[in-house]
Amino acid sequence: MEIDDTQEPQVKEEDLFKAVKSGDASLFESLSSDQLAKFLSLRDEDGRSLLHVAASSSHPEVSFSLNRYFFFIALALGCVCIQFFLSGF
Repeated sequence: MEIDDTQEPQVKEEDLFKAVKSGDASLFESLSSDQLAKFLSLRDEDGRSLLHVAASSSHPEVSFSLNRYFFFIALALGCVCIQFFLSGF
């Protein structure tokens, strides 16, 4: 019997906000980029995002883990722009 380990773990919204407030970056480091992208649009009862809560709770390690998704997008876009300019348009 084979085990299907391709399914992403289910994470509850309240667990994400608890992890952010307590500074538990390991939860966010275990998420795929797709999950992270989806979760970054979440808002708490005050309308604050996970990144906002992490920054206001003084947890830079969580902020870095959350920004990992944006870093890879910026890196990919930067490579595309460099290739475009090096090609001479």
